[in-house]
Amino acid sequence: MYSHRPPHYLEQLYDPIQSVQRTLMLLDIARAVHPETLINRVAYDQDELVKTEEPTNHAASNIKWDPALRRCKILPSIPQTRLTADPPLDVLSQHMNEENSTGTVNIPILQFESRHECGNLRKAIQVRIFEYDLVLNSDIGSTRHHQWFYFEIHNMVADFPYRFNIINCEKSCSSFTQGMQPLLYSAHDALTNGTGWQRCGKRICYYKNNFVRKATEDTGRASAAQNMYTLTFTICFPHSHDTCYIAYHYPYSYSSLQAHLLEVQHLHGINAVLRRQTLCTSLGGNPVDLLTITQFPPPHNKLLSTA
Repeated sequence: MYSHRPPHYLEQLYDPIQSVQRTLMLLDIARAVHPETLINRVAYDQDELVKTEEPTNHAASNIKWDPALRRCKILPSIPQTRLTADPPLDVLSQHMNEENSTGTVNIPILQFESRHECGNLRKAIQVRIFEYDLVLNSDIGSTRHHQWFYFEIHNMVADFPYRFNIINCEKSCSSFTQGMQPLLYSAHDALTNGTGWQRCGKRICYYKNNFVRKATEDTGRASAAQNMYTLTFTICFPHSHDTCYIAYHYPYSYSSLQAHLLEVQHLHGINAVLRRQTLCTSLGGNPVDLLTITQFPPPHNKLLSTA
């Protein structure tokens, strides 16, 4: 099943608690009143990784046709070495869990990654032990449009409530205020029982924050100053030290598109109505497909000369 396809059953809307937003906004105000209580540690910085680390080979995903299963296998490309400034999984953070009476349980800092297809996390900052501020990259070719998110997380502790705050959203309203939930993909669940993307998250709120985007020139047009919005949600991960992905909606990557087209090409009789050609290549070097859908004449029919 393609990762972008939703389940075959109707997804229930999340029923938000009205008093939660006020509580979360008061916690944000407490940051300015008591800044000494914050950790403010950078957990992921894509800009710094690009500057300081050696470039890696981000080859296109390897798409193979399996004639036995009559479907494609996608082997996604990943960095040859994980570029991260975080310590290994067995090294715990020095910040202790204050709720533990013995004072001996340490909570590791989360490890983030977004250098994969559709990933767009730019920066992650740990503000409290279980709370992270996230900054998104803008859409390609633009300095605006921060709404979609998709990133990878490691080094979590199961059954603890992690709060994530995406602080540079731009829209004044969001479907998350109407019952929408983020999506979570657990590699552990996928390997053990075949579970795919699942709706998750509690204490979901969307509200205006105190960040303001300065007026800039975007593609030759003047843009006025704009208030930013925060999307916040809390997730309890099902497994410790799992590899999880969090997304705005079901991701549809370029590799999924290529795999889908390859499967379509193997349908019986499809050559009579479909032609697939390469129109050009993108700036990233990926082929841009041209699909011609019509009723093609049989290959044995030849035009008769009337000369």
